[in-house]
Amino acid sequence: MSNYRLVIGNYNWSSWSMRGWLPLYMLKMQGLIDDFALTYVNLKMEGRTEEIIGAGGGARTVPVLFDGDKVIWESTVIIDYLAAKHKTAKFLPAHDDALWWGKVITQEMHSGFSALRGDCPMDIVTKVADFSASDAVLADVARINELWQKSFQQFGGQFLLGDEFTFADIIYAPVVTRFITYQLPCQHQQYLQAVMKHQAVQAWCKLAEDEMRGIKT
Repeated sequence: MSNYRLVIGNYNWSSWSMRGWLPLYMLKMQGLIDDFALTYVNLKMEGRTEEIIGAGGGARTVPVLFDGDKVIWESTVIIDYLAAKHKTAKFLPAHDDALWWGKVITQEMHSGFSALRGDCPMDIVTKVADFSASDAVLADVARINELWQKSFQQFGGQFLLGDEFTFADIIYAPVVTRFITYQLPCQHQQYLQAVMKHQAVQAWCKLAEDEMRGIKT
């Protein structure tokens, strides 16, 4: 067992928890760590904020990563921390142009797309038929399609920064689930399929399905 412990929220609904969990699972997949401990917080129950604070070393949101006496929160920082510690994990692309483009588009995801977040919360298990997207949501969707198109034009792989599933795909994976859940217009169906077929994403989605059956794993 590694020294890592991750505090997360619900599998089905907590998009930022998914972003914190995927890189740890990928480290395990690649044999770079044997396993990691997990603290699960049901965000749908009353009083969960206090539990998060207690479990997360003072952080007020999930996910939170513990590495010995170090406490790291914010999904993007967790990814950066793990990438720095495990340089062979391929979270980061090999070329600087891809790295900085990835930083730009993930920062835009981190700080933007409020209409998509508000109207289309992550819900992996549910499929919403006949969803009527607002103009604001459609504007967010158009911008995401544009960013993805520019990524594929520049780097030419099945993922955003080339052929490897990197930090940029980790950040956009919950967005991919939203496109599928709400049947949002997408010019890049092959990318949706590639992300959903990735072993780590499939493992998370299986946990979401189990959770919704009342099985807390």
